[in-house]
Amino acid sequence: MKEQVLHVFPGIWPGGGPSGYGYLLGEALRSFECNETVIKIMAPEIPLYEPRGENKGSARQSFLVLKRLLRKVPLIYGFVIAVAGYSRFRDILSRFTQPQIAEMKFSKVLVFHEWRLAYTYLERIGRQRGQKIFLMSHSPVEWAREYADTLRLYAGSSLLSEVVYRFYVEKEIATWLSCDGLLAPSRHSLDGYFASYGRKRVEELQVIEVPTGVKELVPQRSPEETRKAWGIPQGAKVLGFFGRRHPHKGYDIFCELASAALREAPELVFVSAGDGPVSCPSLPNLVHLGFLREDRLADAIAACDIVIVPNRVNYFDLIILEAMSLGKSVITTRVGGAKSITSPGVSFLEKLDSGTILSTISELFLEELRLEEKGKANRLLYEQFYSLHAFGKRHLNLARSLLL
Repeated sequence: MKEQVLHVFPGIWPGGGPSGYGYLLGEALRSFECNETVIKIMAPEIPLYEPRGENKGSARQSFLVLKRLLRKVPLIYGFVIAVAGYSRFRDILSRFTQPQIAEMKFSKVLVFHEWRLAYTYLERIGRQRGQKIFLMSHSPVEWAREYADTLRLYAGSSLLSEVVYRFYVEKEIATWLSCDGLLAPSRHSLDGYFASYGRKRVEELQVIEVPTGVKELVPQRSPEETRKAWGIPQGAKVLGFFGRRHPHKGYDIFCELASAALREAPELVFVSAGDGPVSCPSLPNLVHLGFLREDRLADAIAACDIVIVPNRVNYFDLIILEAMSLGKSVITTRVGGAKSITSPGVSFLEKLDSGTILSTISELFLEELRLEEKGKANRLLYEQFYSLHAFGKRHLNLARSLLL
């Protein structure tokens, strides 16, 4: 067996989720000057899914047209999506080359960053003698719930989504139980998992905490230039939301907040970026930027006075750390992995509604100097604990302990 920890991802590229984590881990290890080869990173030649914002030309456009047509008949659309998802699930192992599979078999420690990868390996190949297998999930709730909820949002509520959930959740729980333990940025990251089904079955699993770090965001334009490009007048207070337009992320709450501010705080302007099933309303004080890549994301966050992260559930939202790298104050909910972030620059909401968020915003804007100090505190914590260097060091220390 090779004395190495092999991290297996469904894909690797900048962004969120397991693919974004793989990208950050690679960057962190490169930034950490070390000759050790105890960690290796792998992804299949054909990723499990495409990066957000990717456009594959005419074939991709034809697929999107077909999806729009199918959505007119929600039950049929849901059935087609479920069948396509199952086909992808059964096809996972064929996405890896034979040398990659051999690398998995001869690594002393495997860390799968998607339960479907772990399930397929254990089902088709099996744990090798002396091999340790760990799982690191990256969604705010169990994958089966997130998949079923998204199916319901796109295709409507039906028995289909519940059948799909029960089918996958049993396999997901069995996979968790087959592993030696779980990795997570925080023990609280798993609070939202199996809340309505199977929680007791996985409660005794070992959880190893390894807090995430992020790449420092570096703006290319001044906040004034960015705001001017958005058509935002001078003197306006700008609040930003950056992430999936999904109920788990509280995007609907952010939109309600913008609507309420039209009446109660007309000096506030709201900016959002991301994609997802929750539509963006047409409001005069809300600017939606669509999906942003890393270079444009830095400019967008830098142009905001406060970043709003209204999660209903939370794994370990990287946007909080990215905002901290830019010295921005953050308002968020005390759920999931956010519970382990302690900084005077992060304001936690006692209640998730537009009125509570507006009150918190007003308090922060009462003293501009205090708001600036909160941002500086966030920047300092980022440098000390959430930088790529700190992240890489944690993973190297973890790898050495797992290989003992």
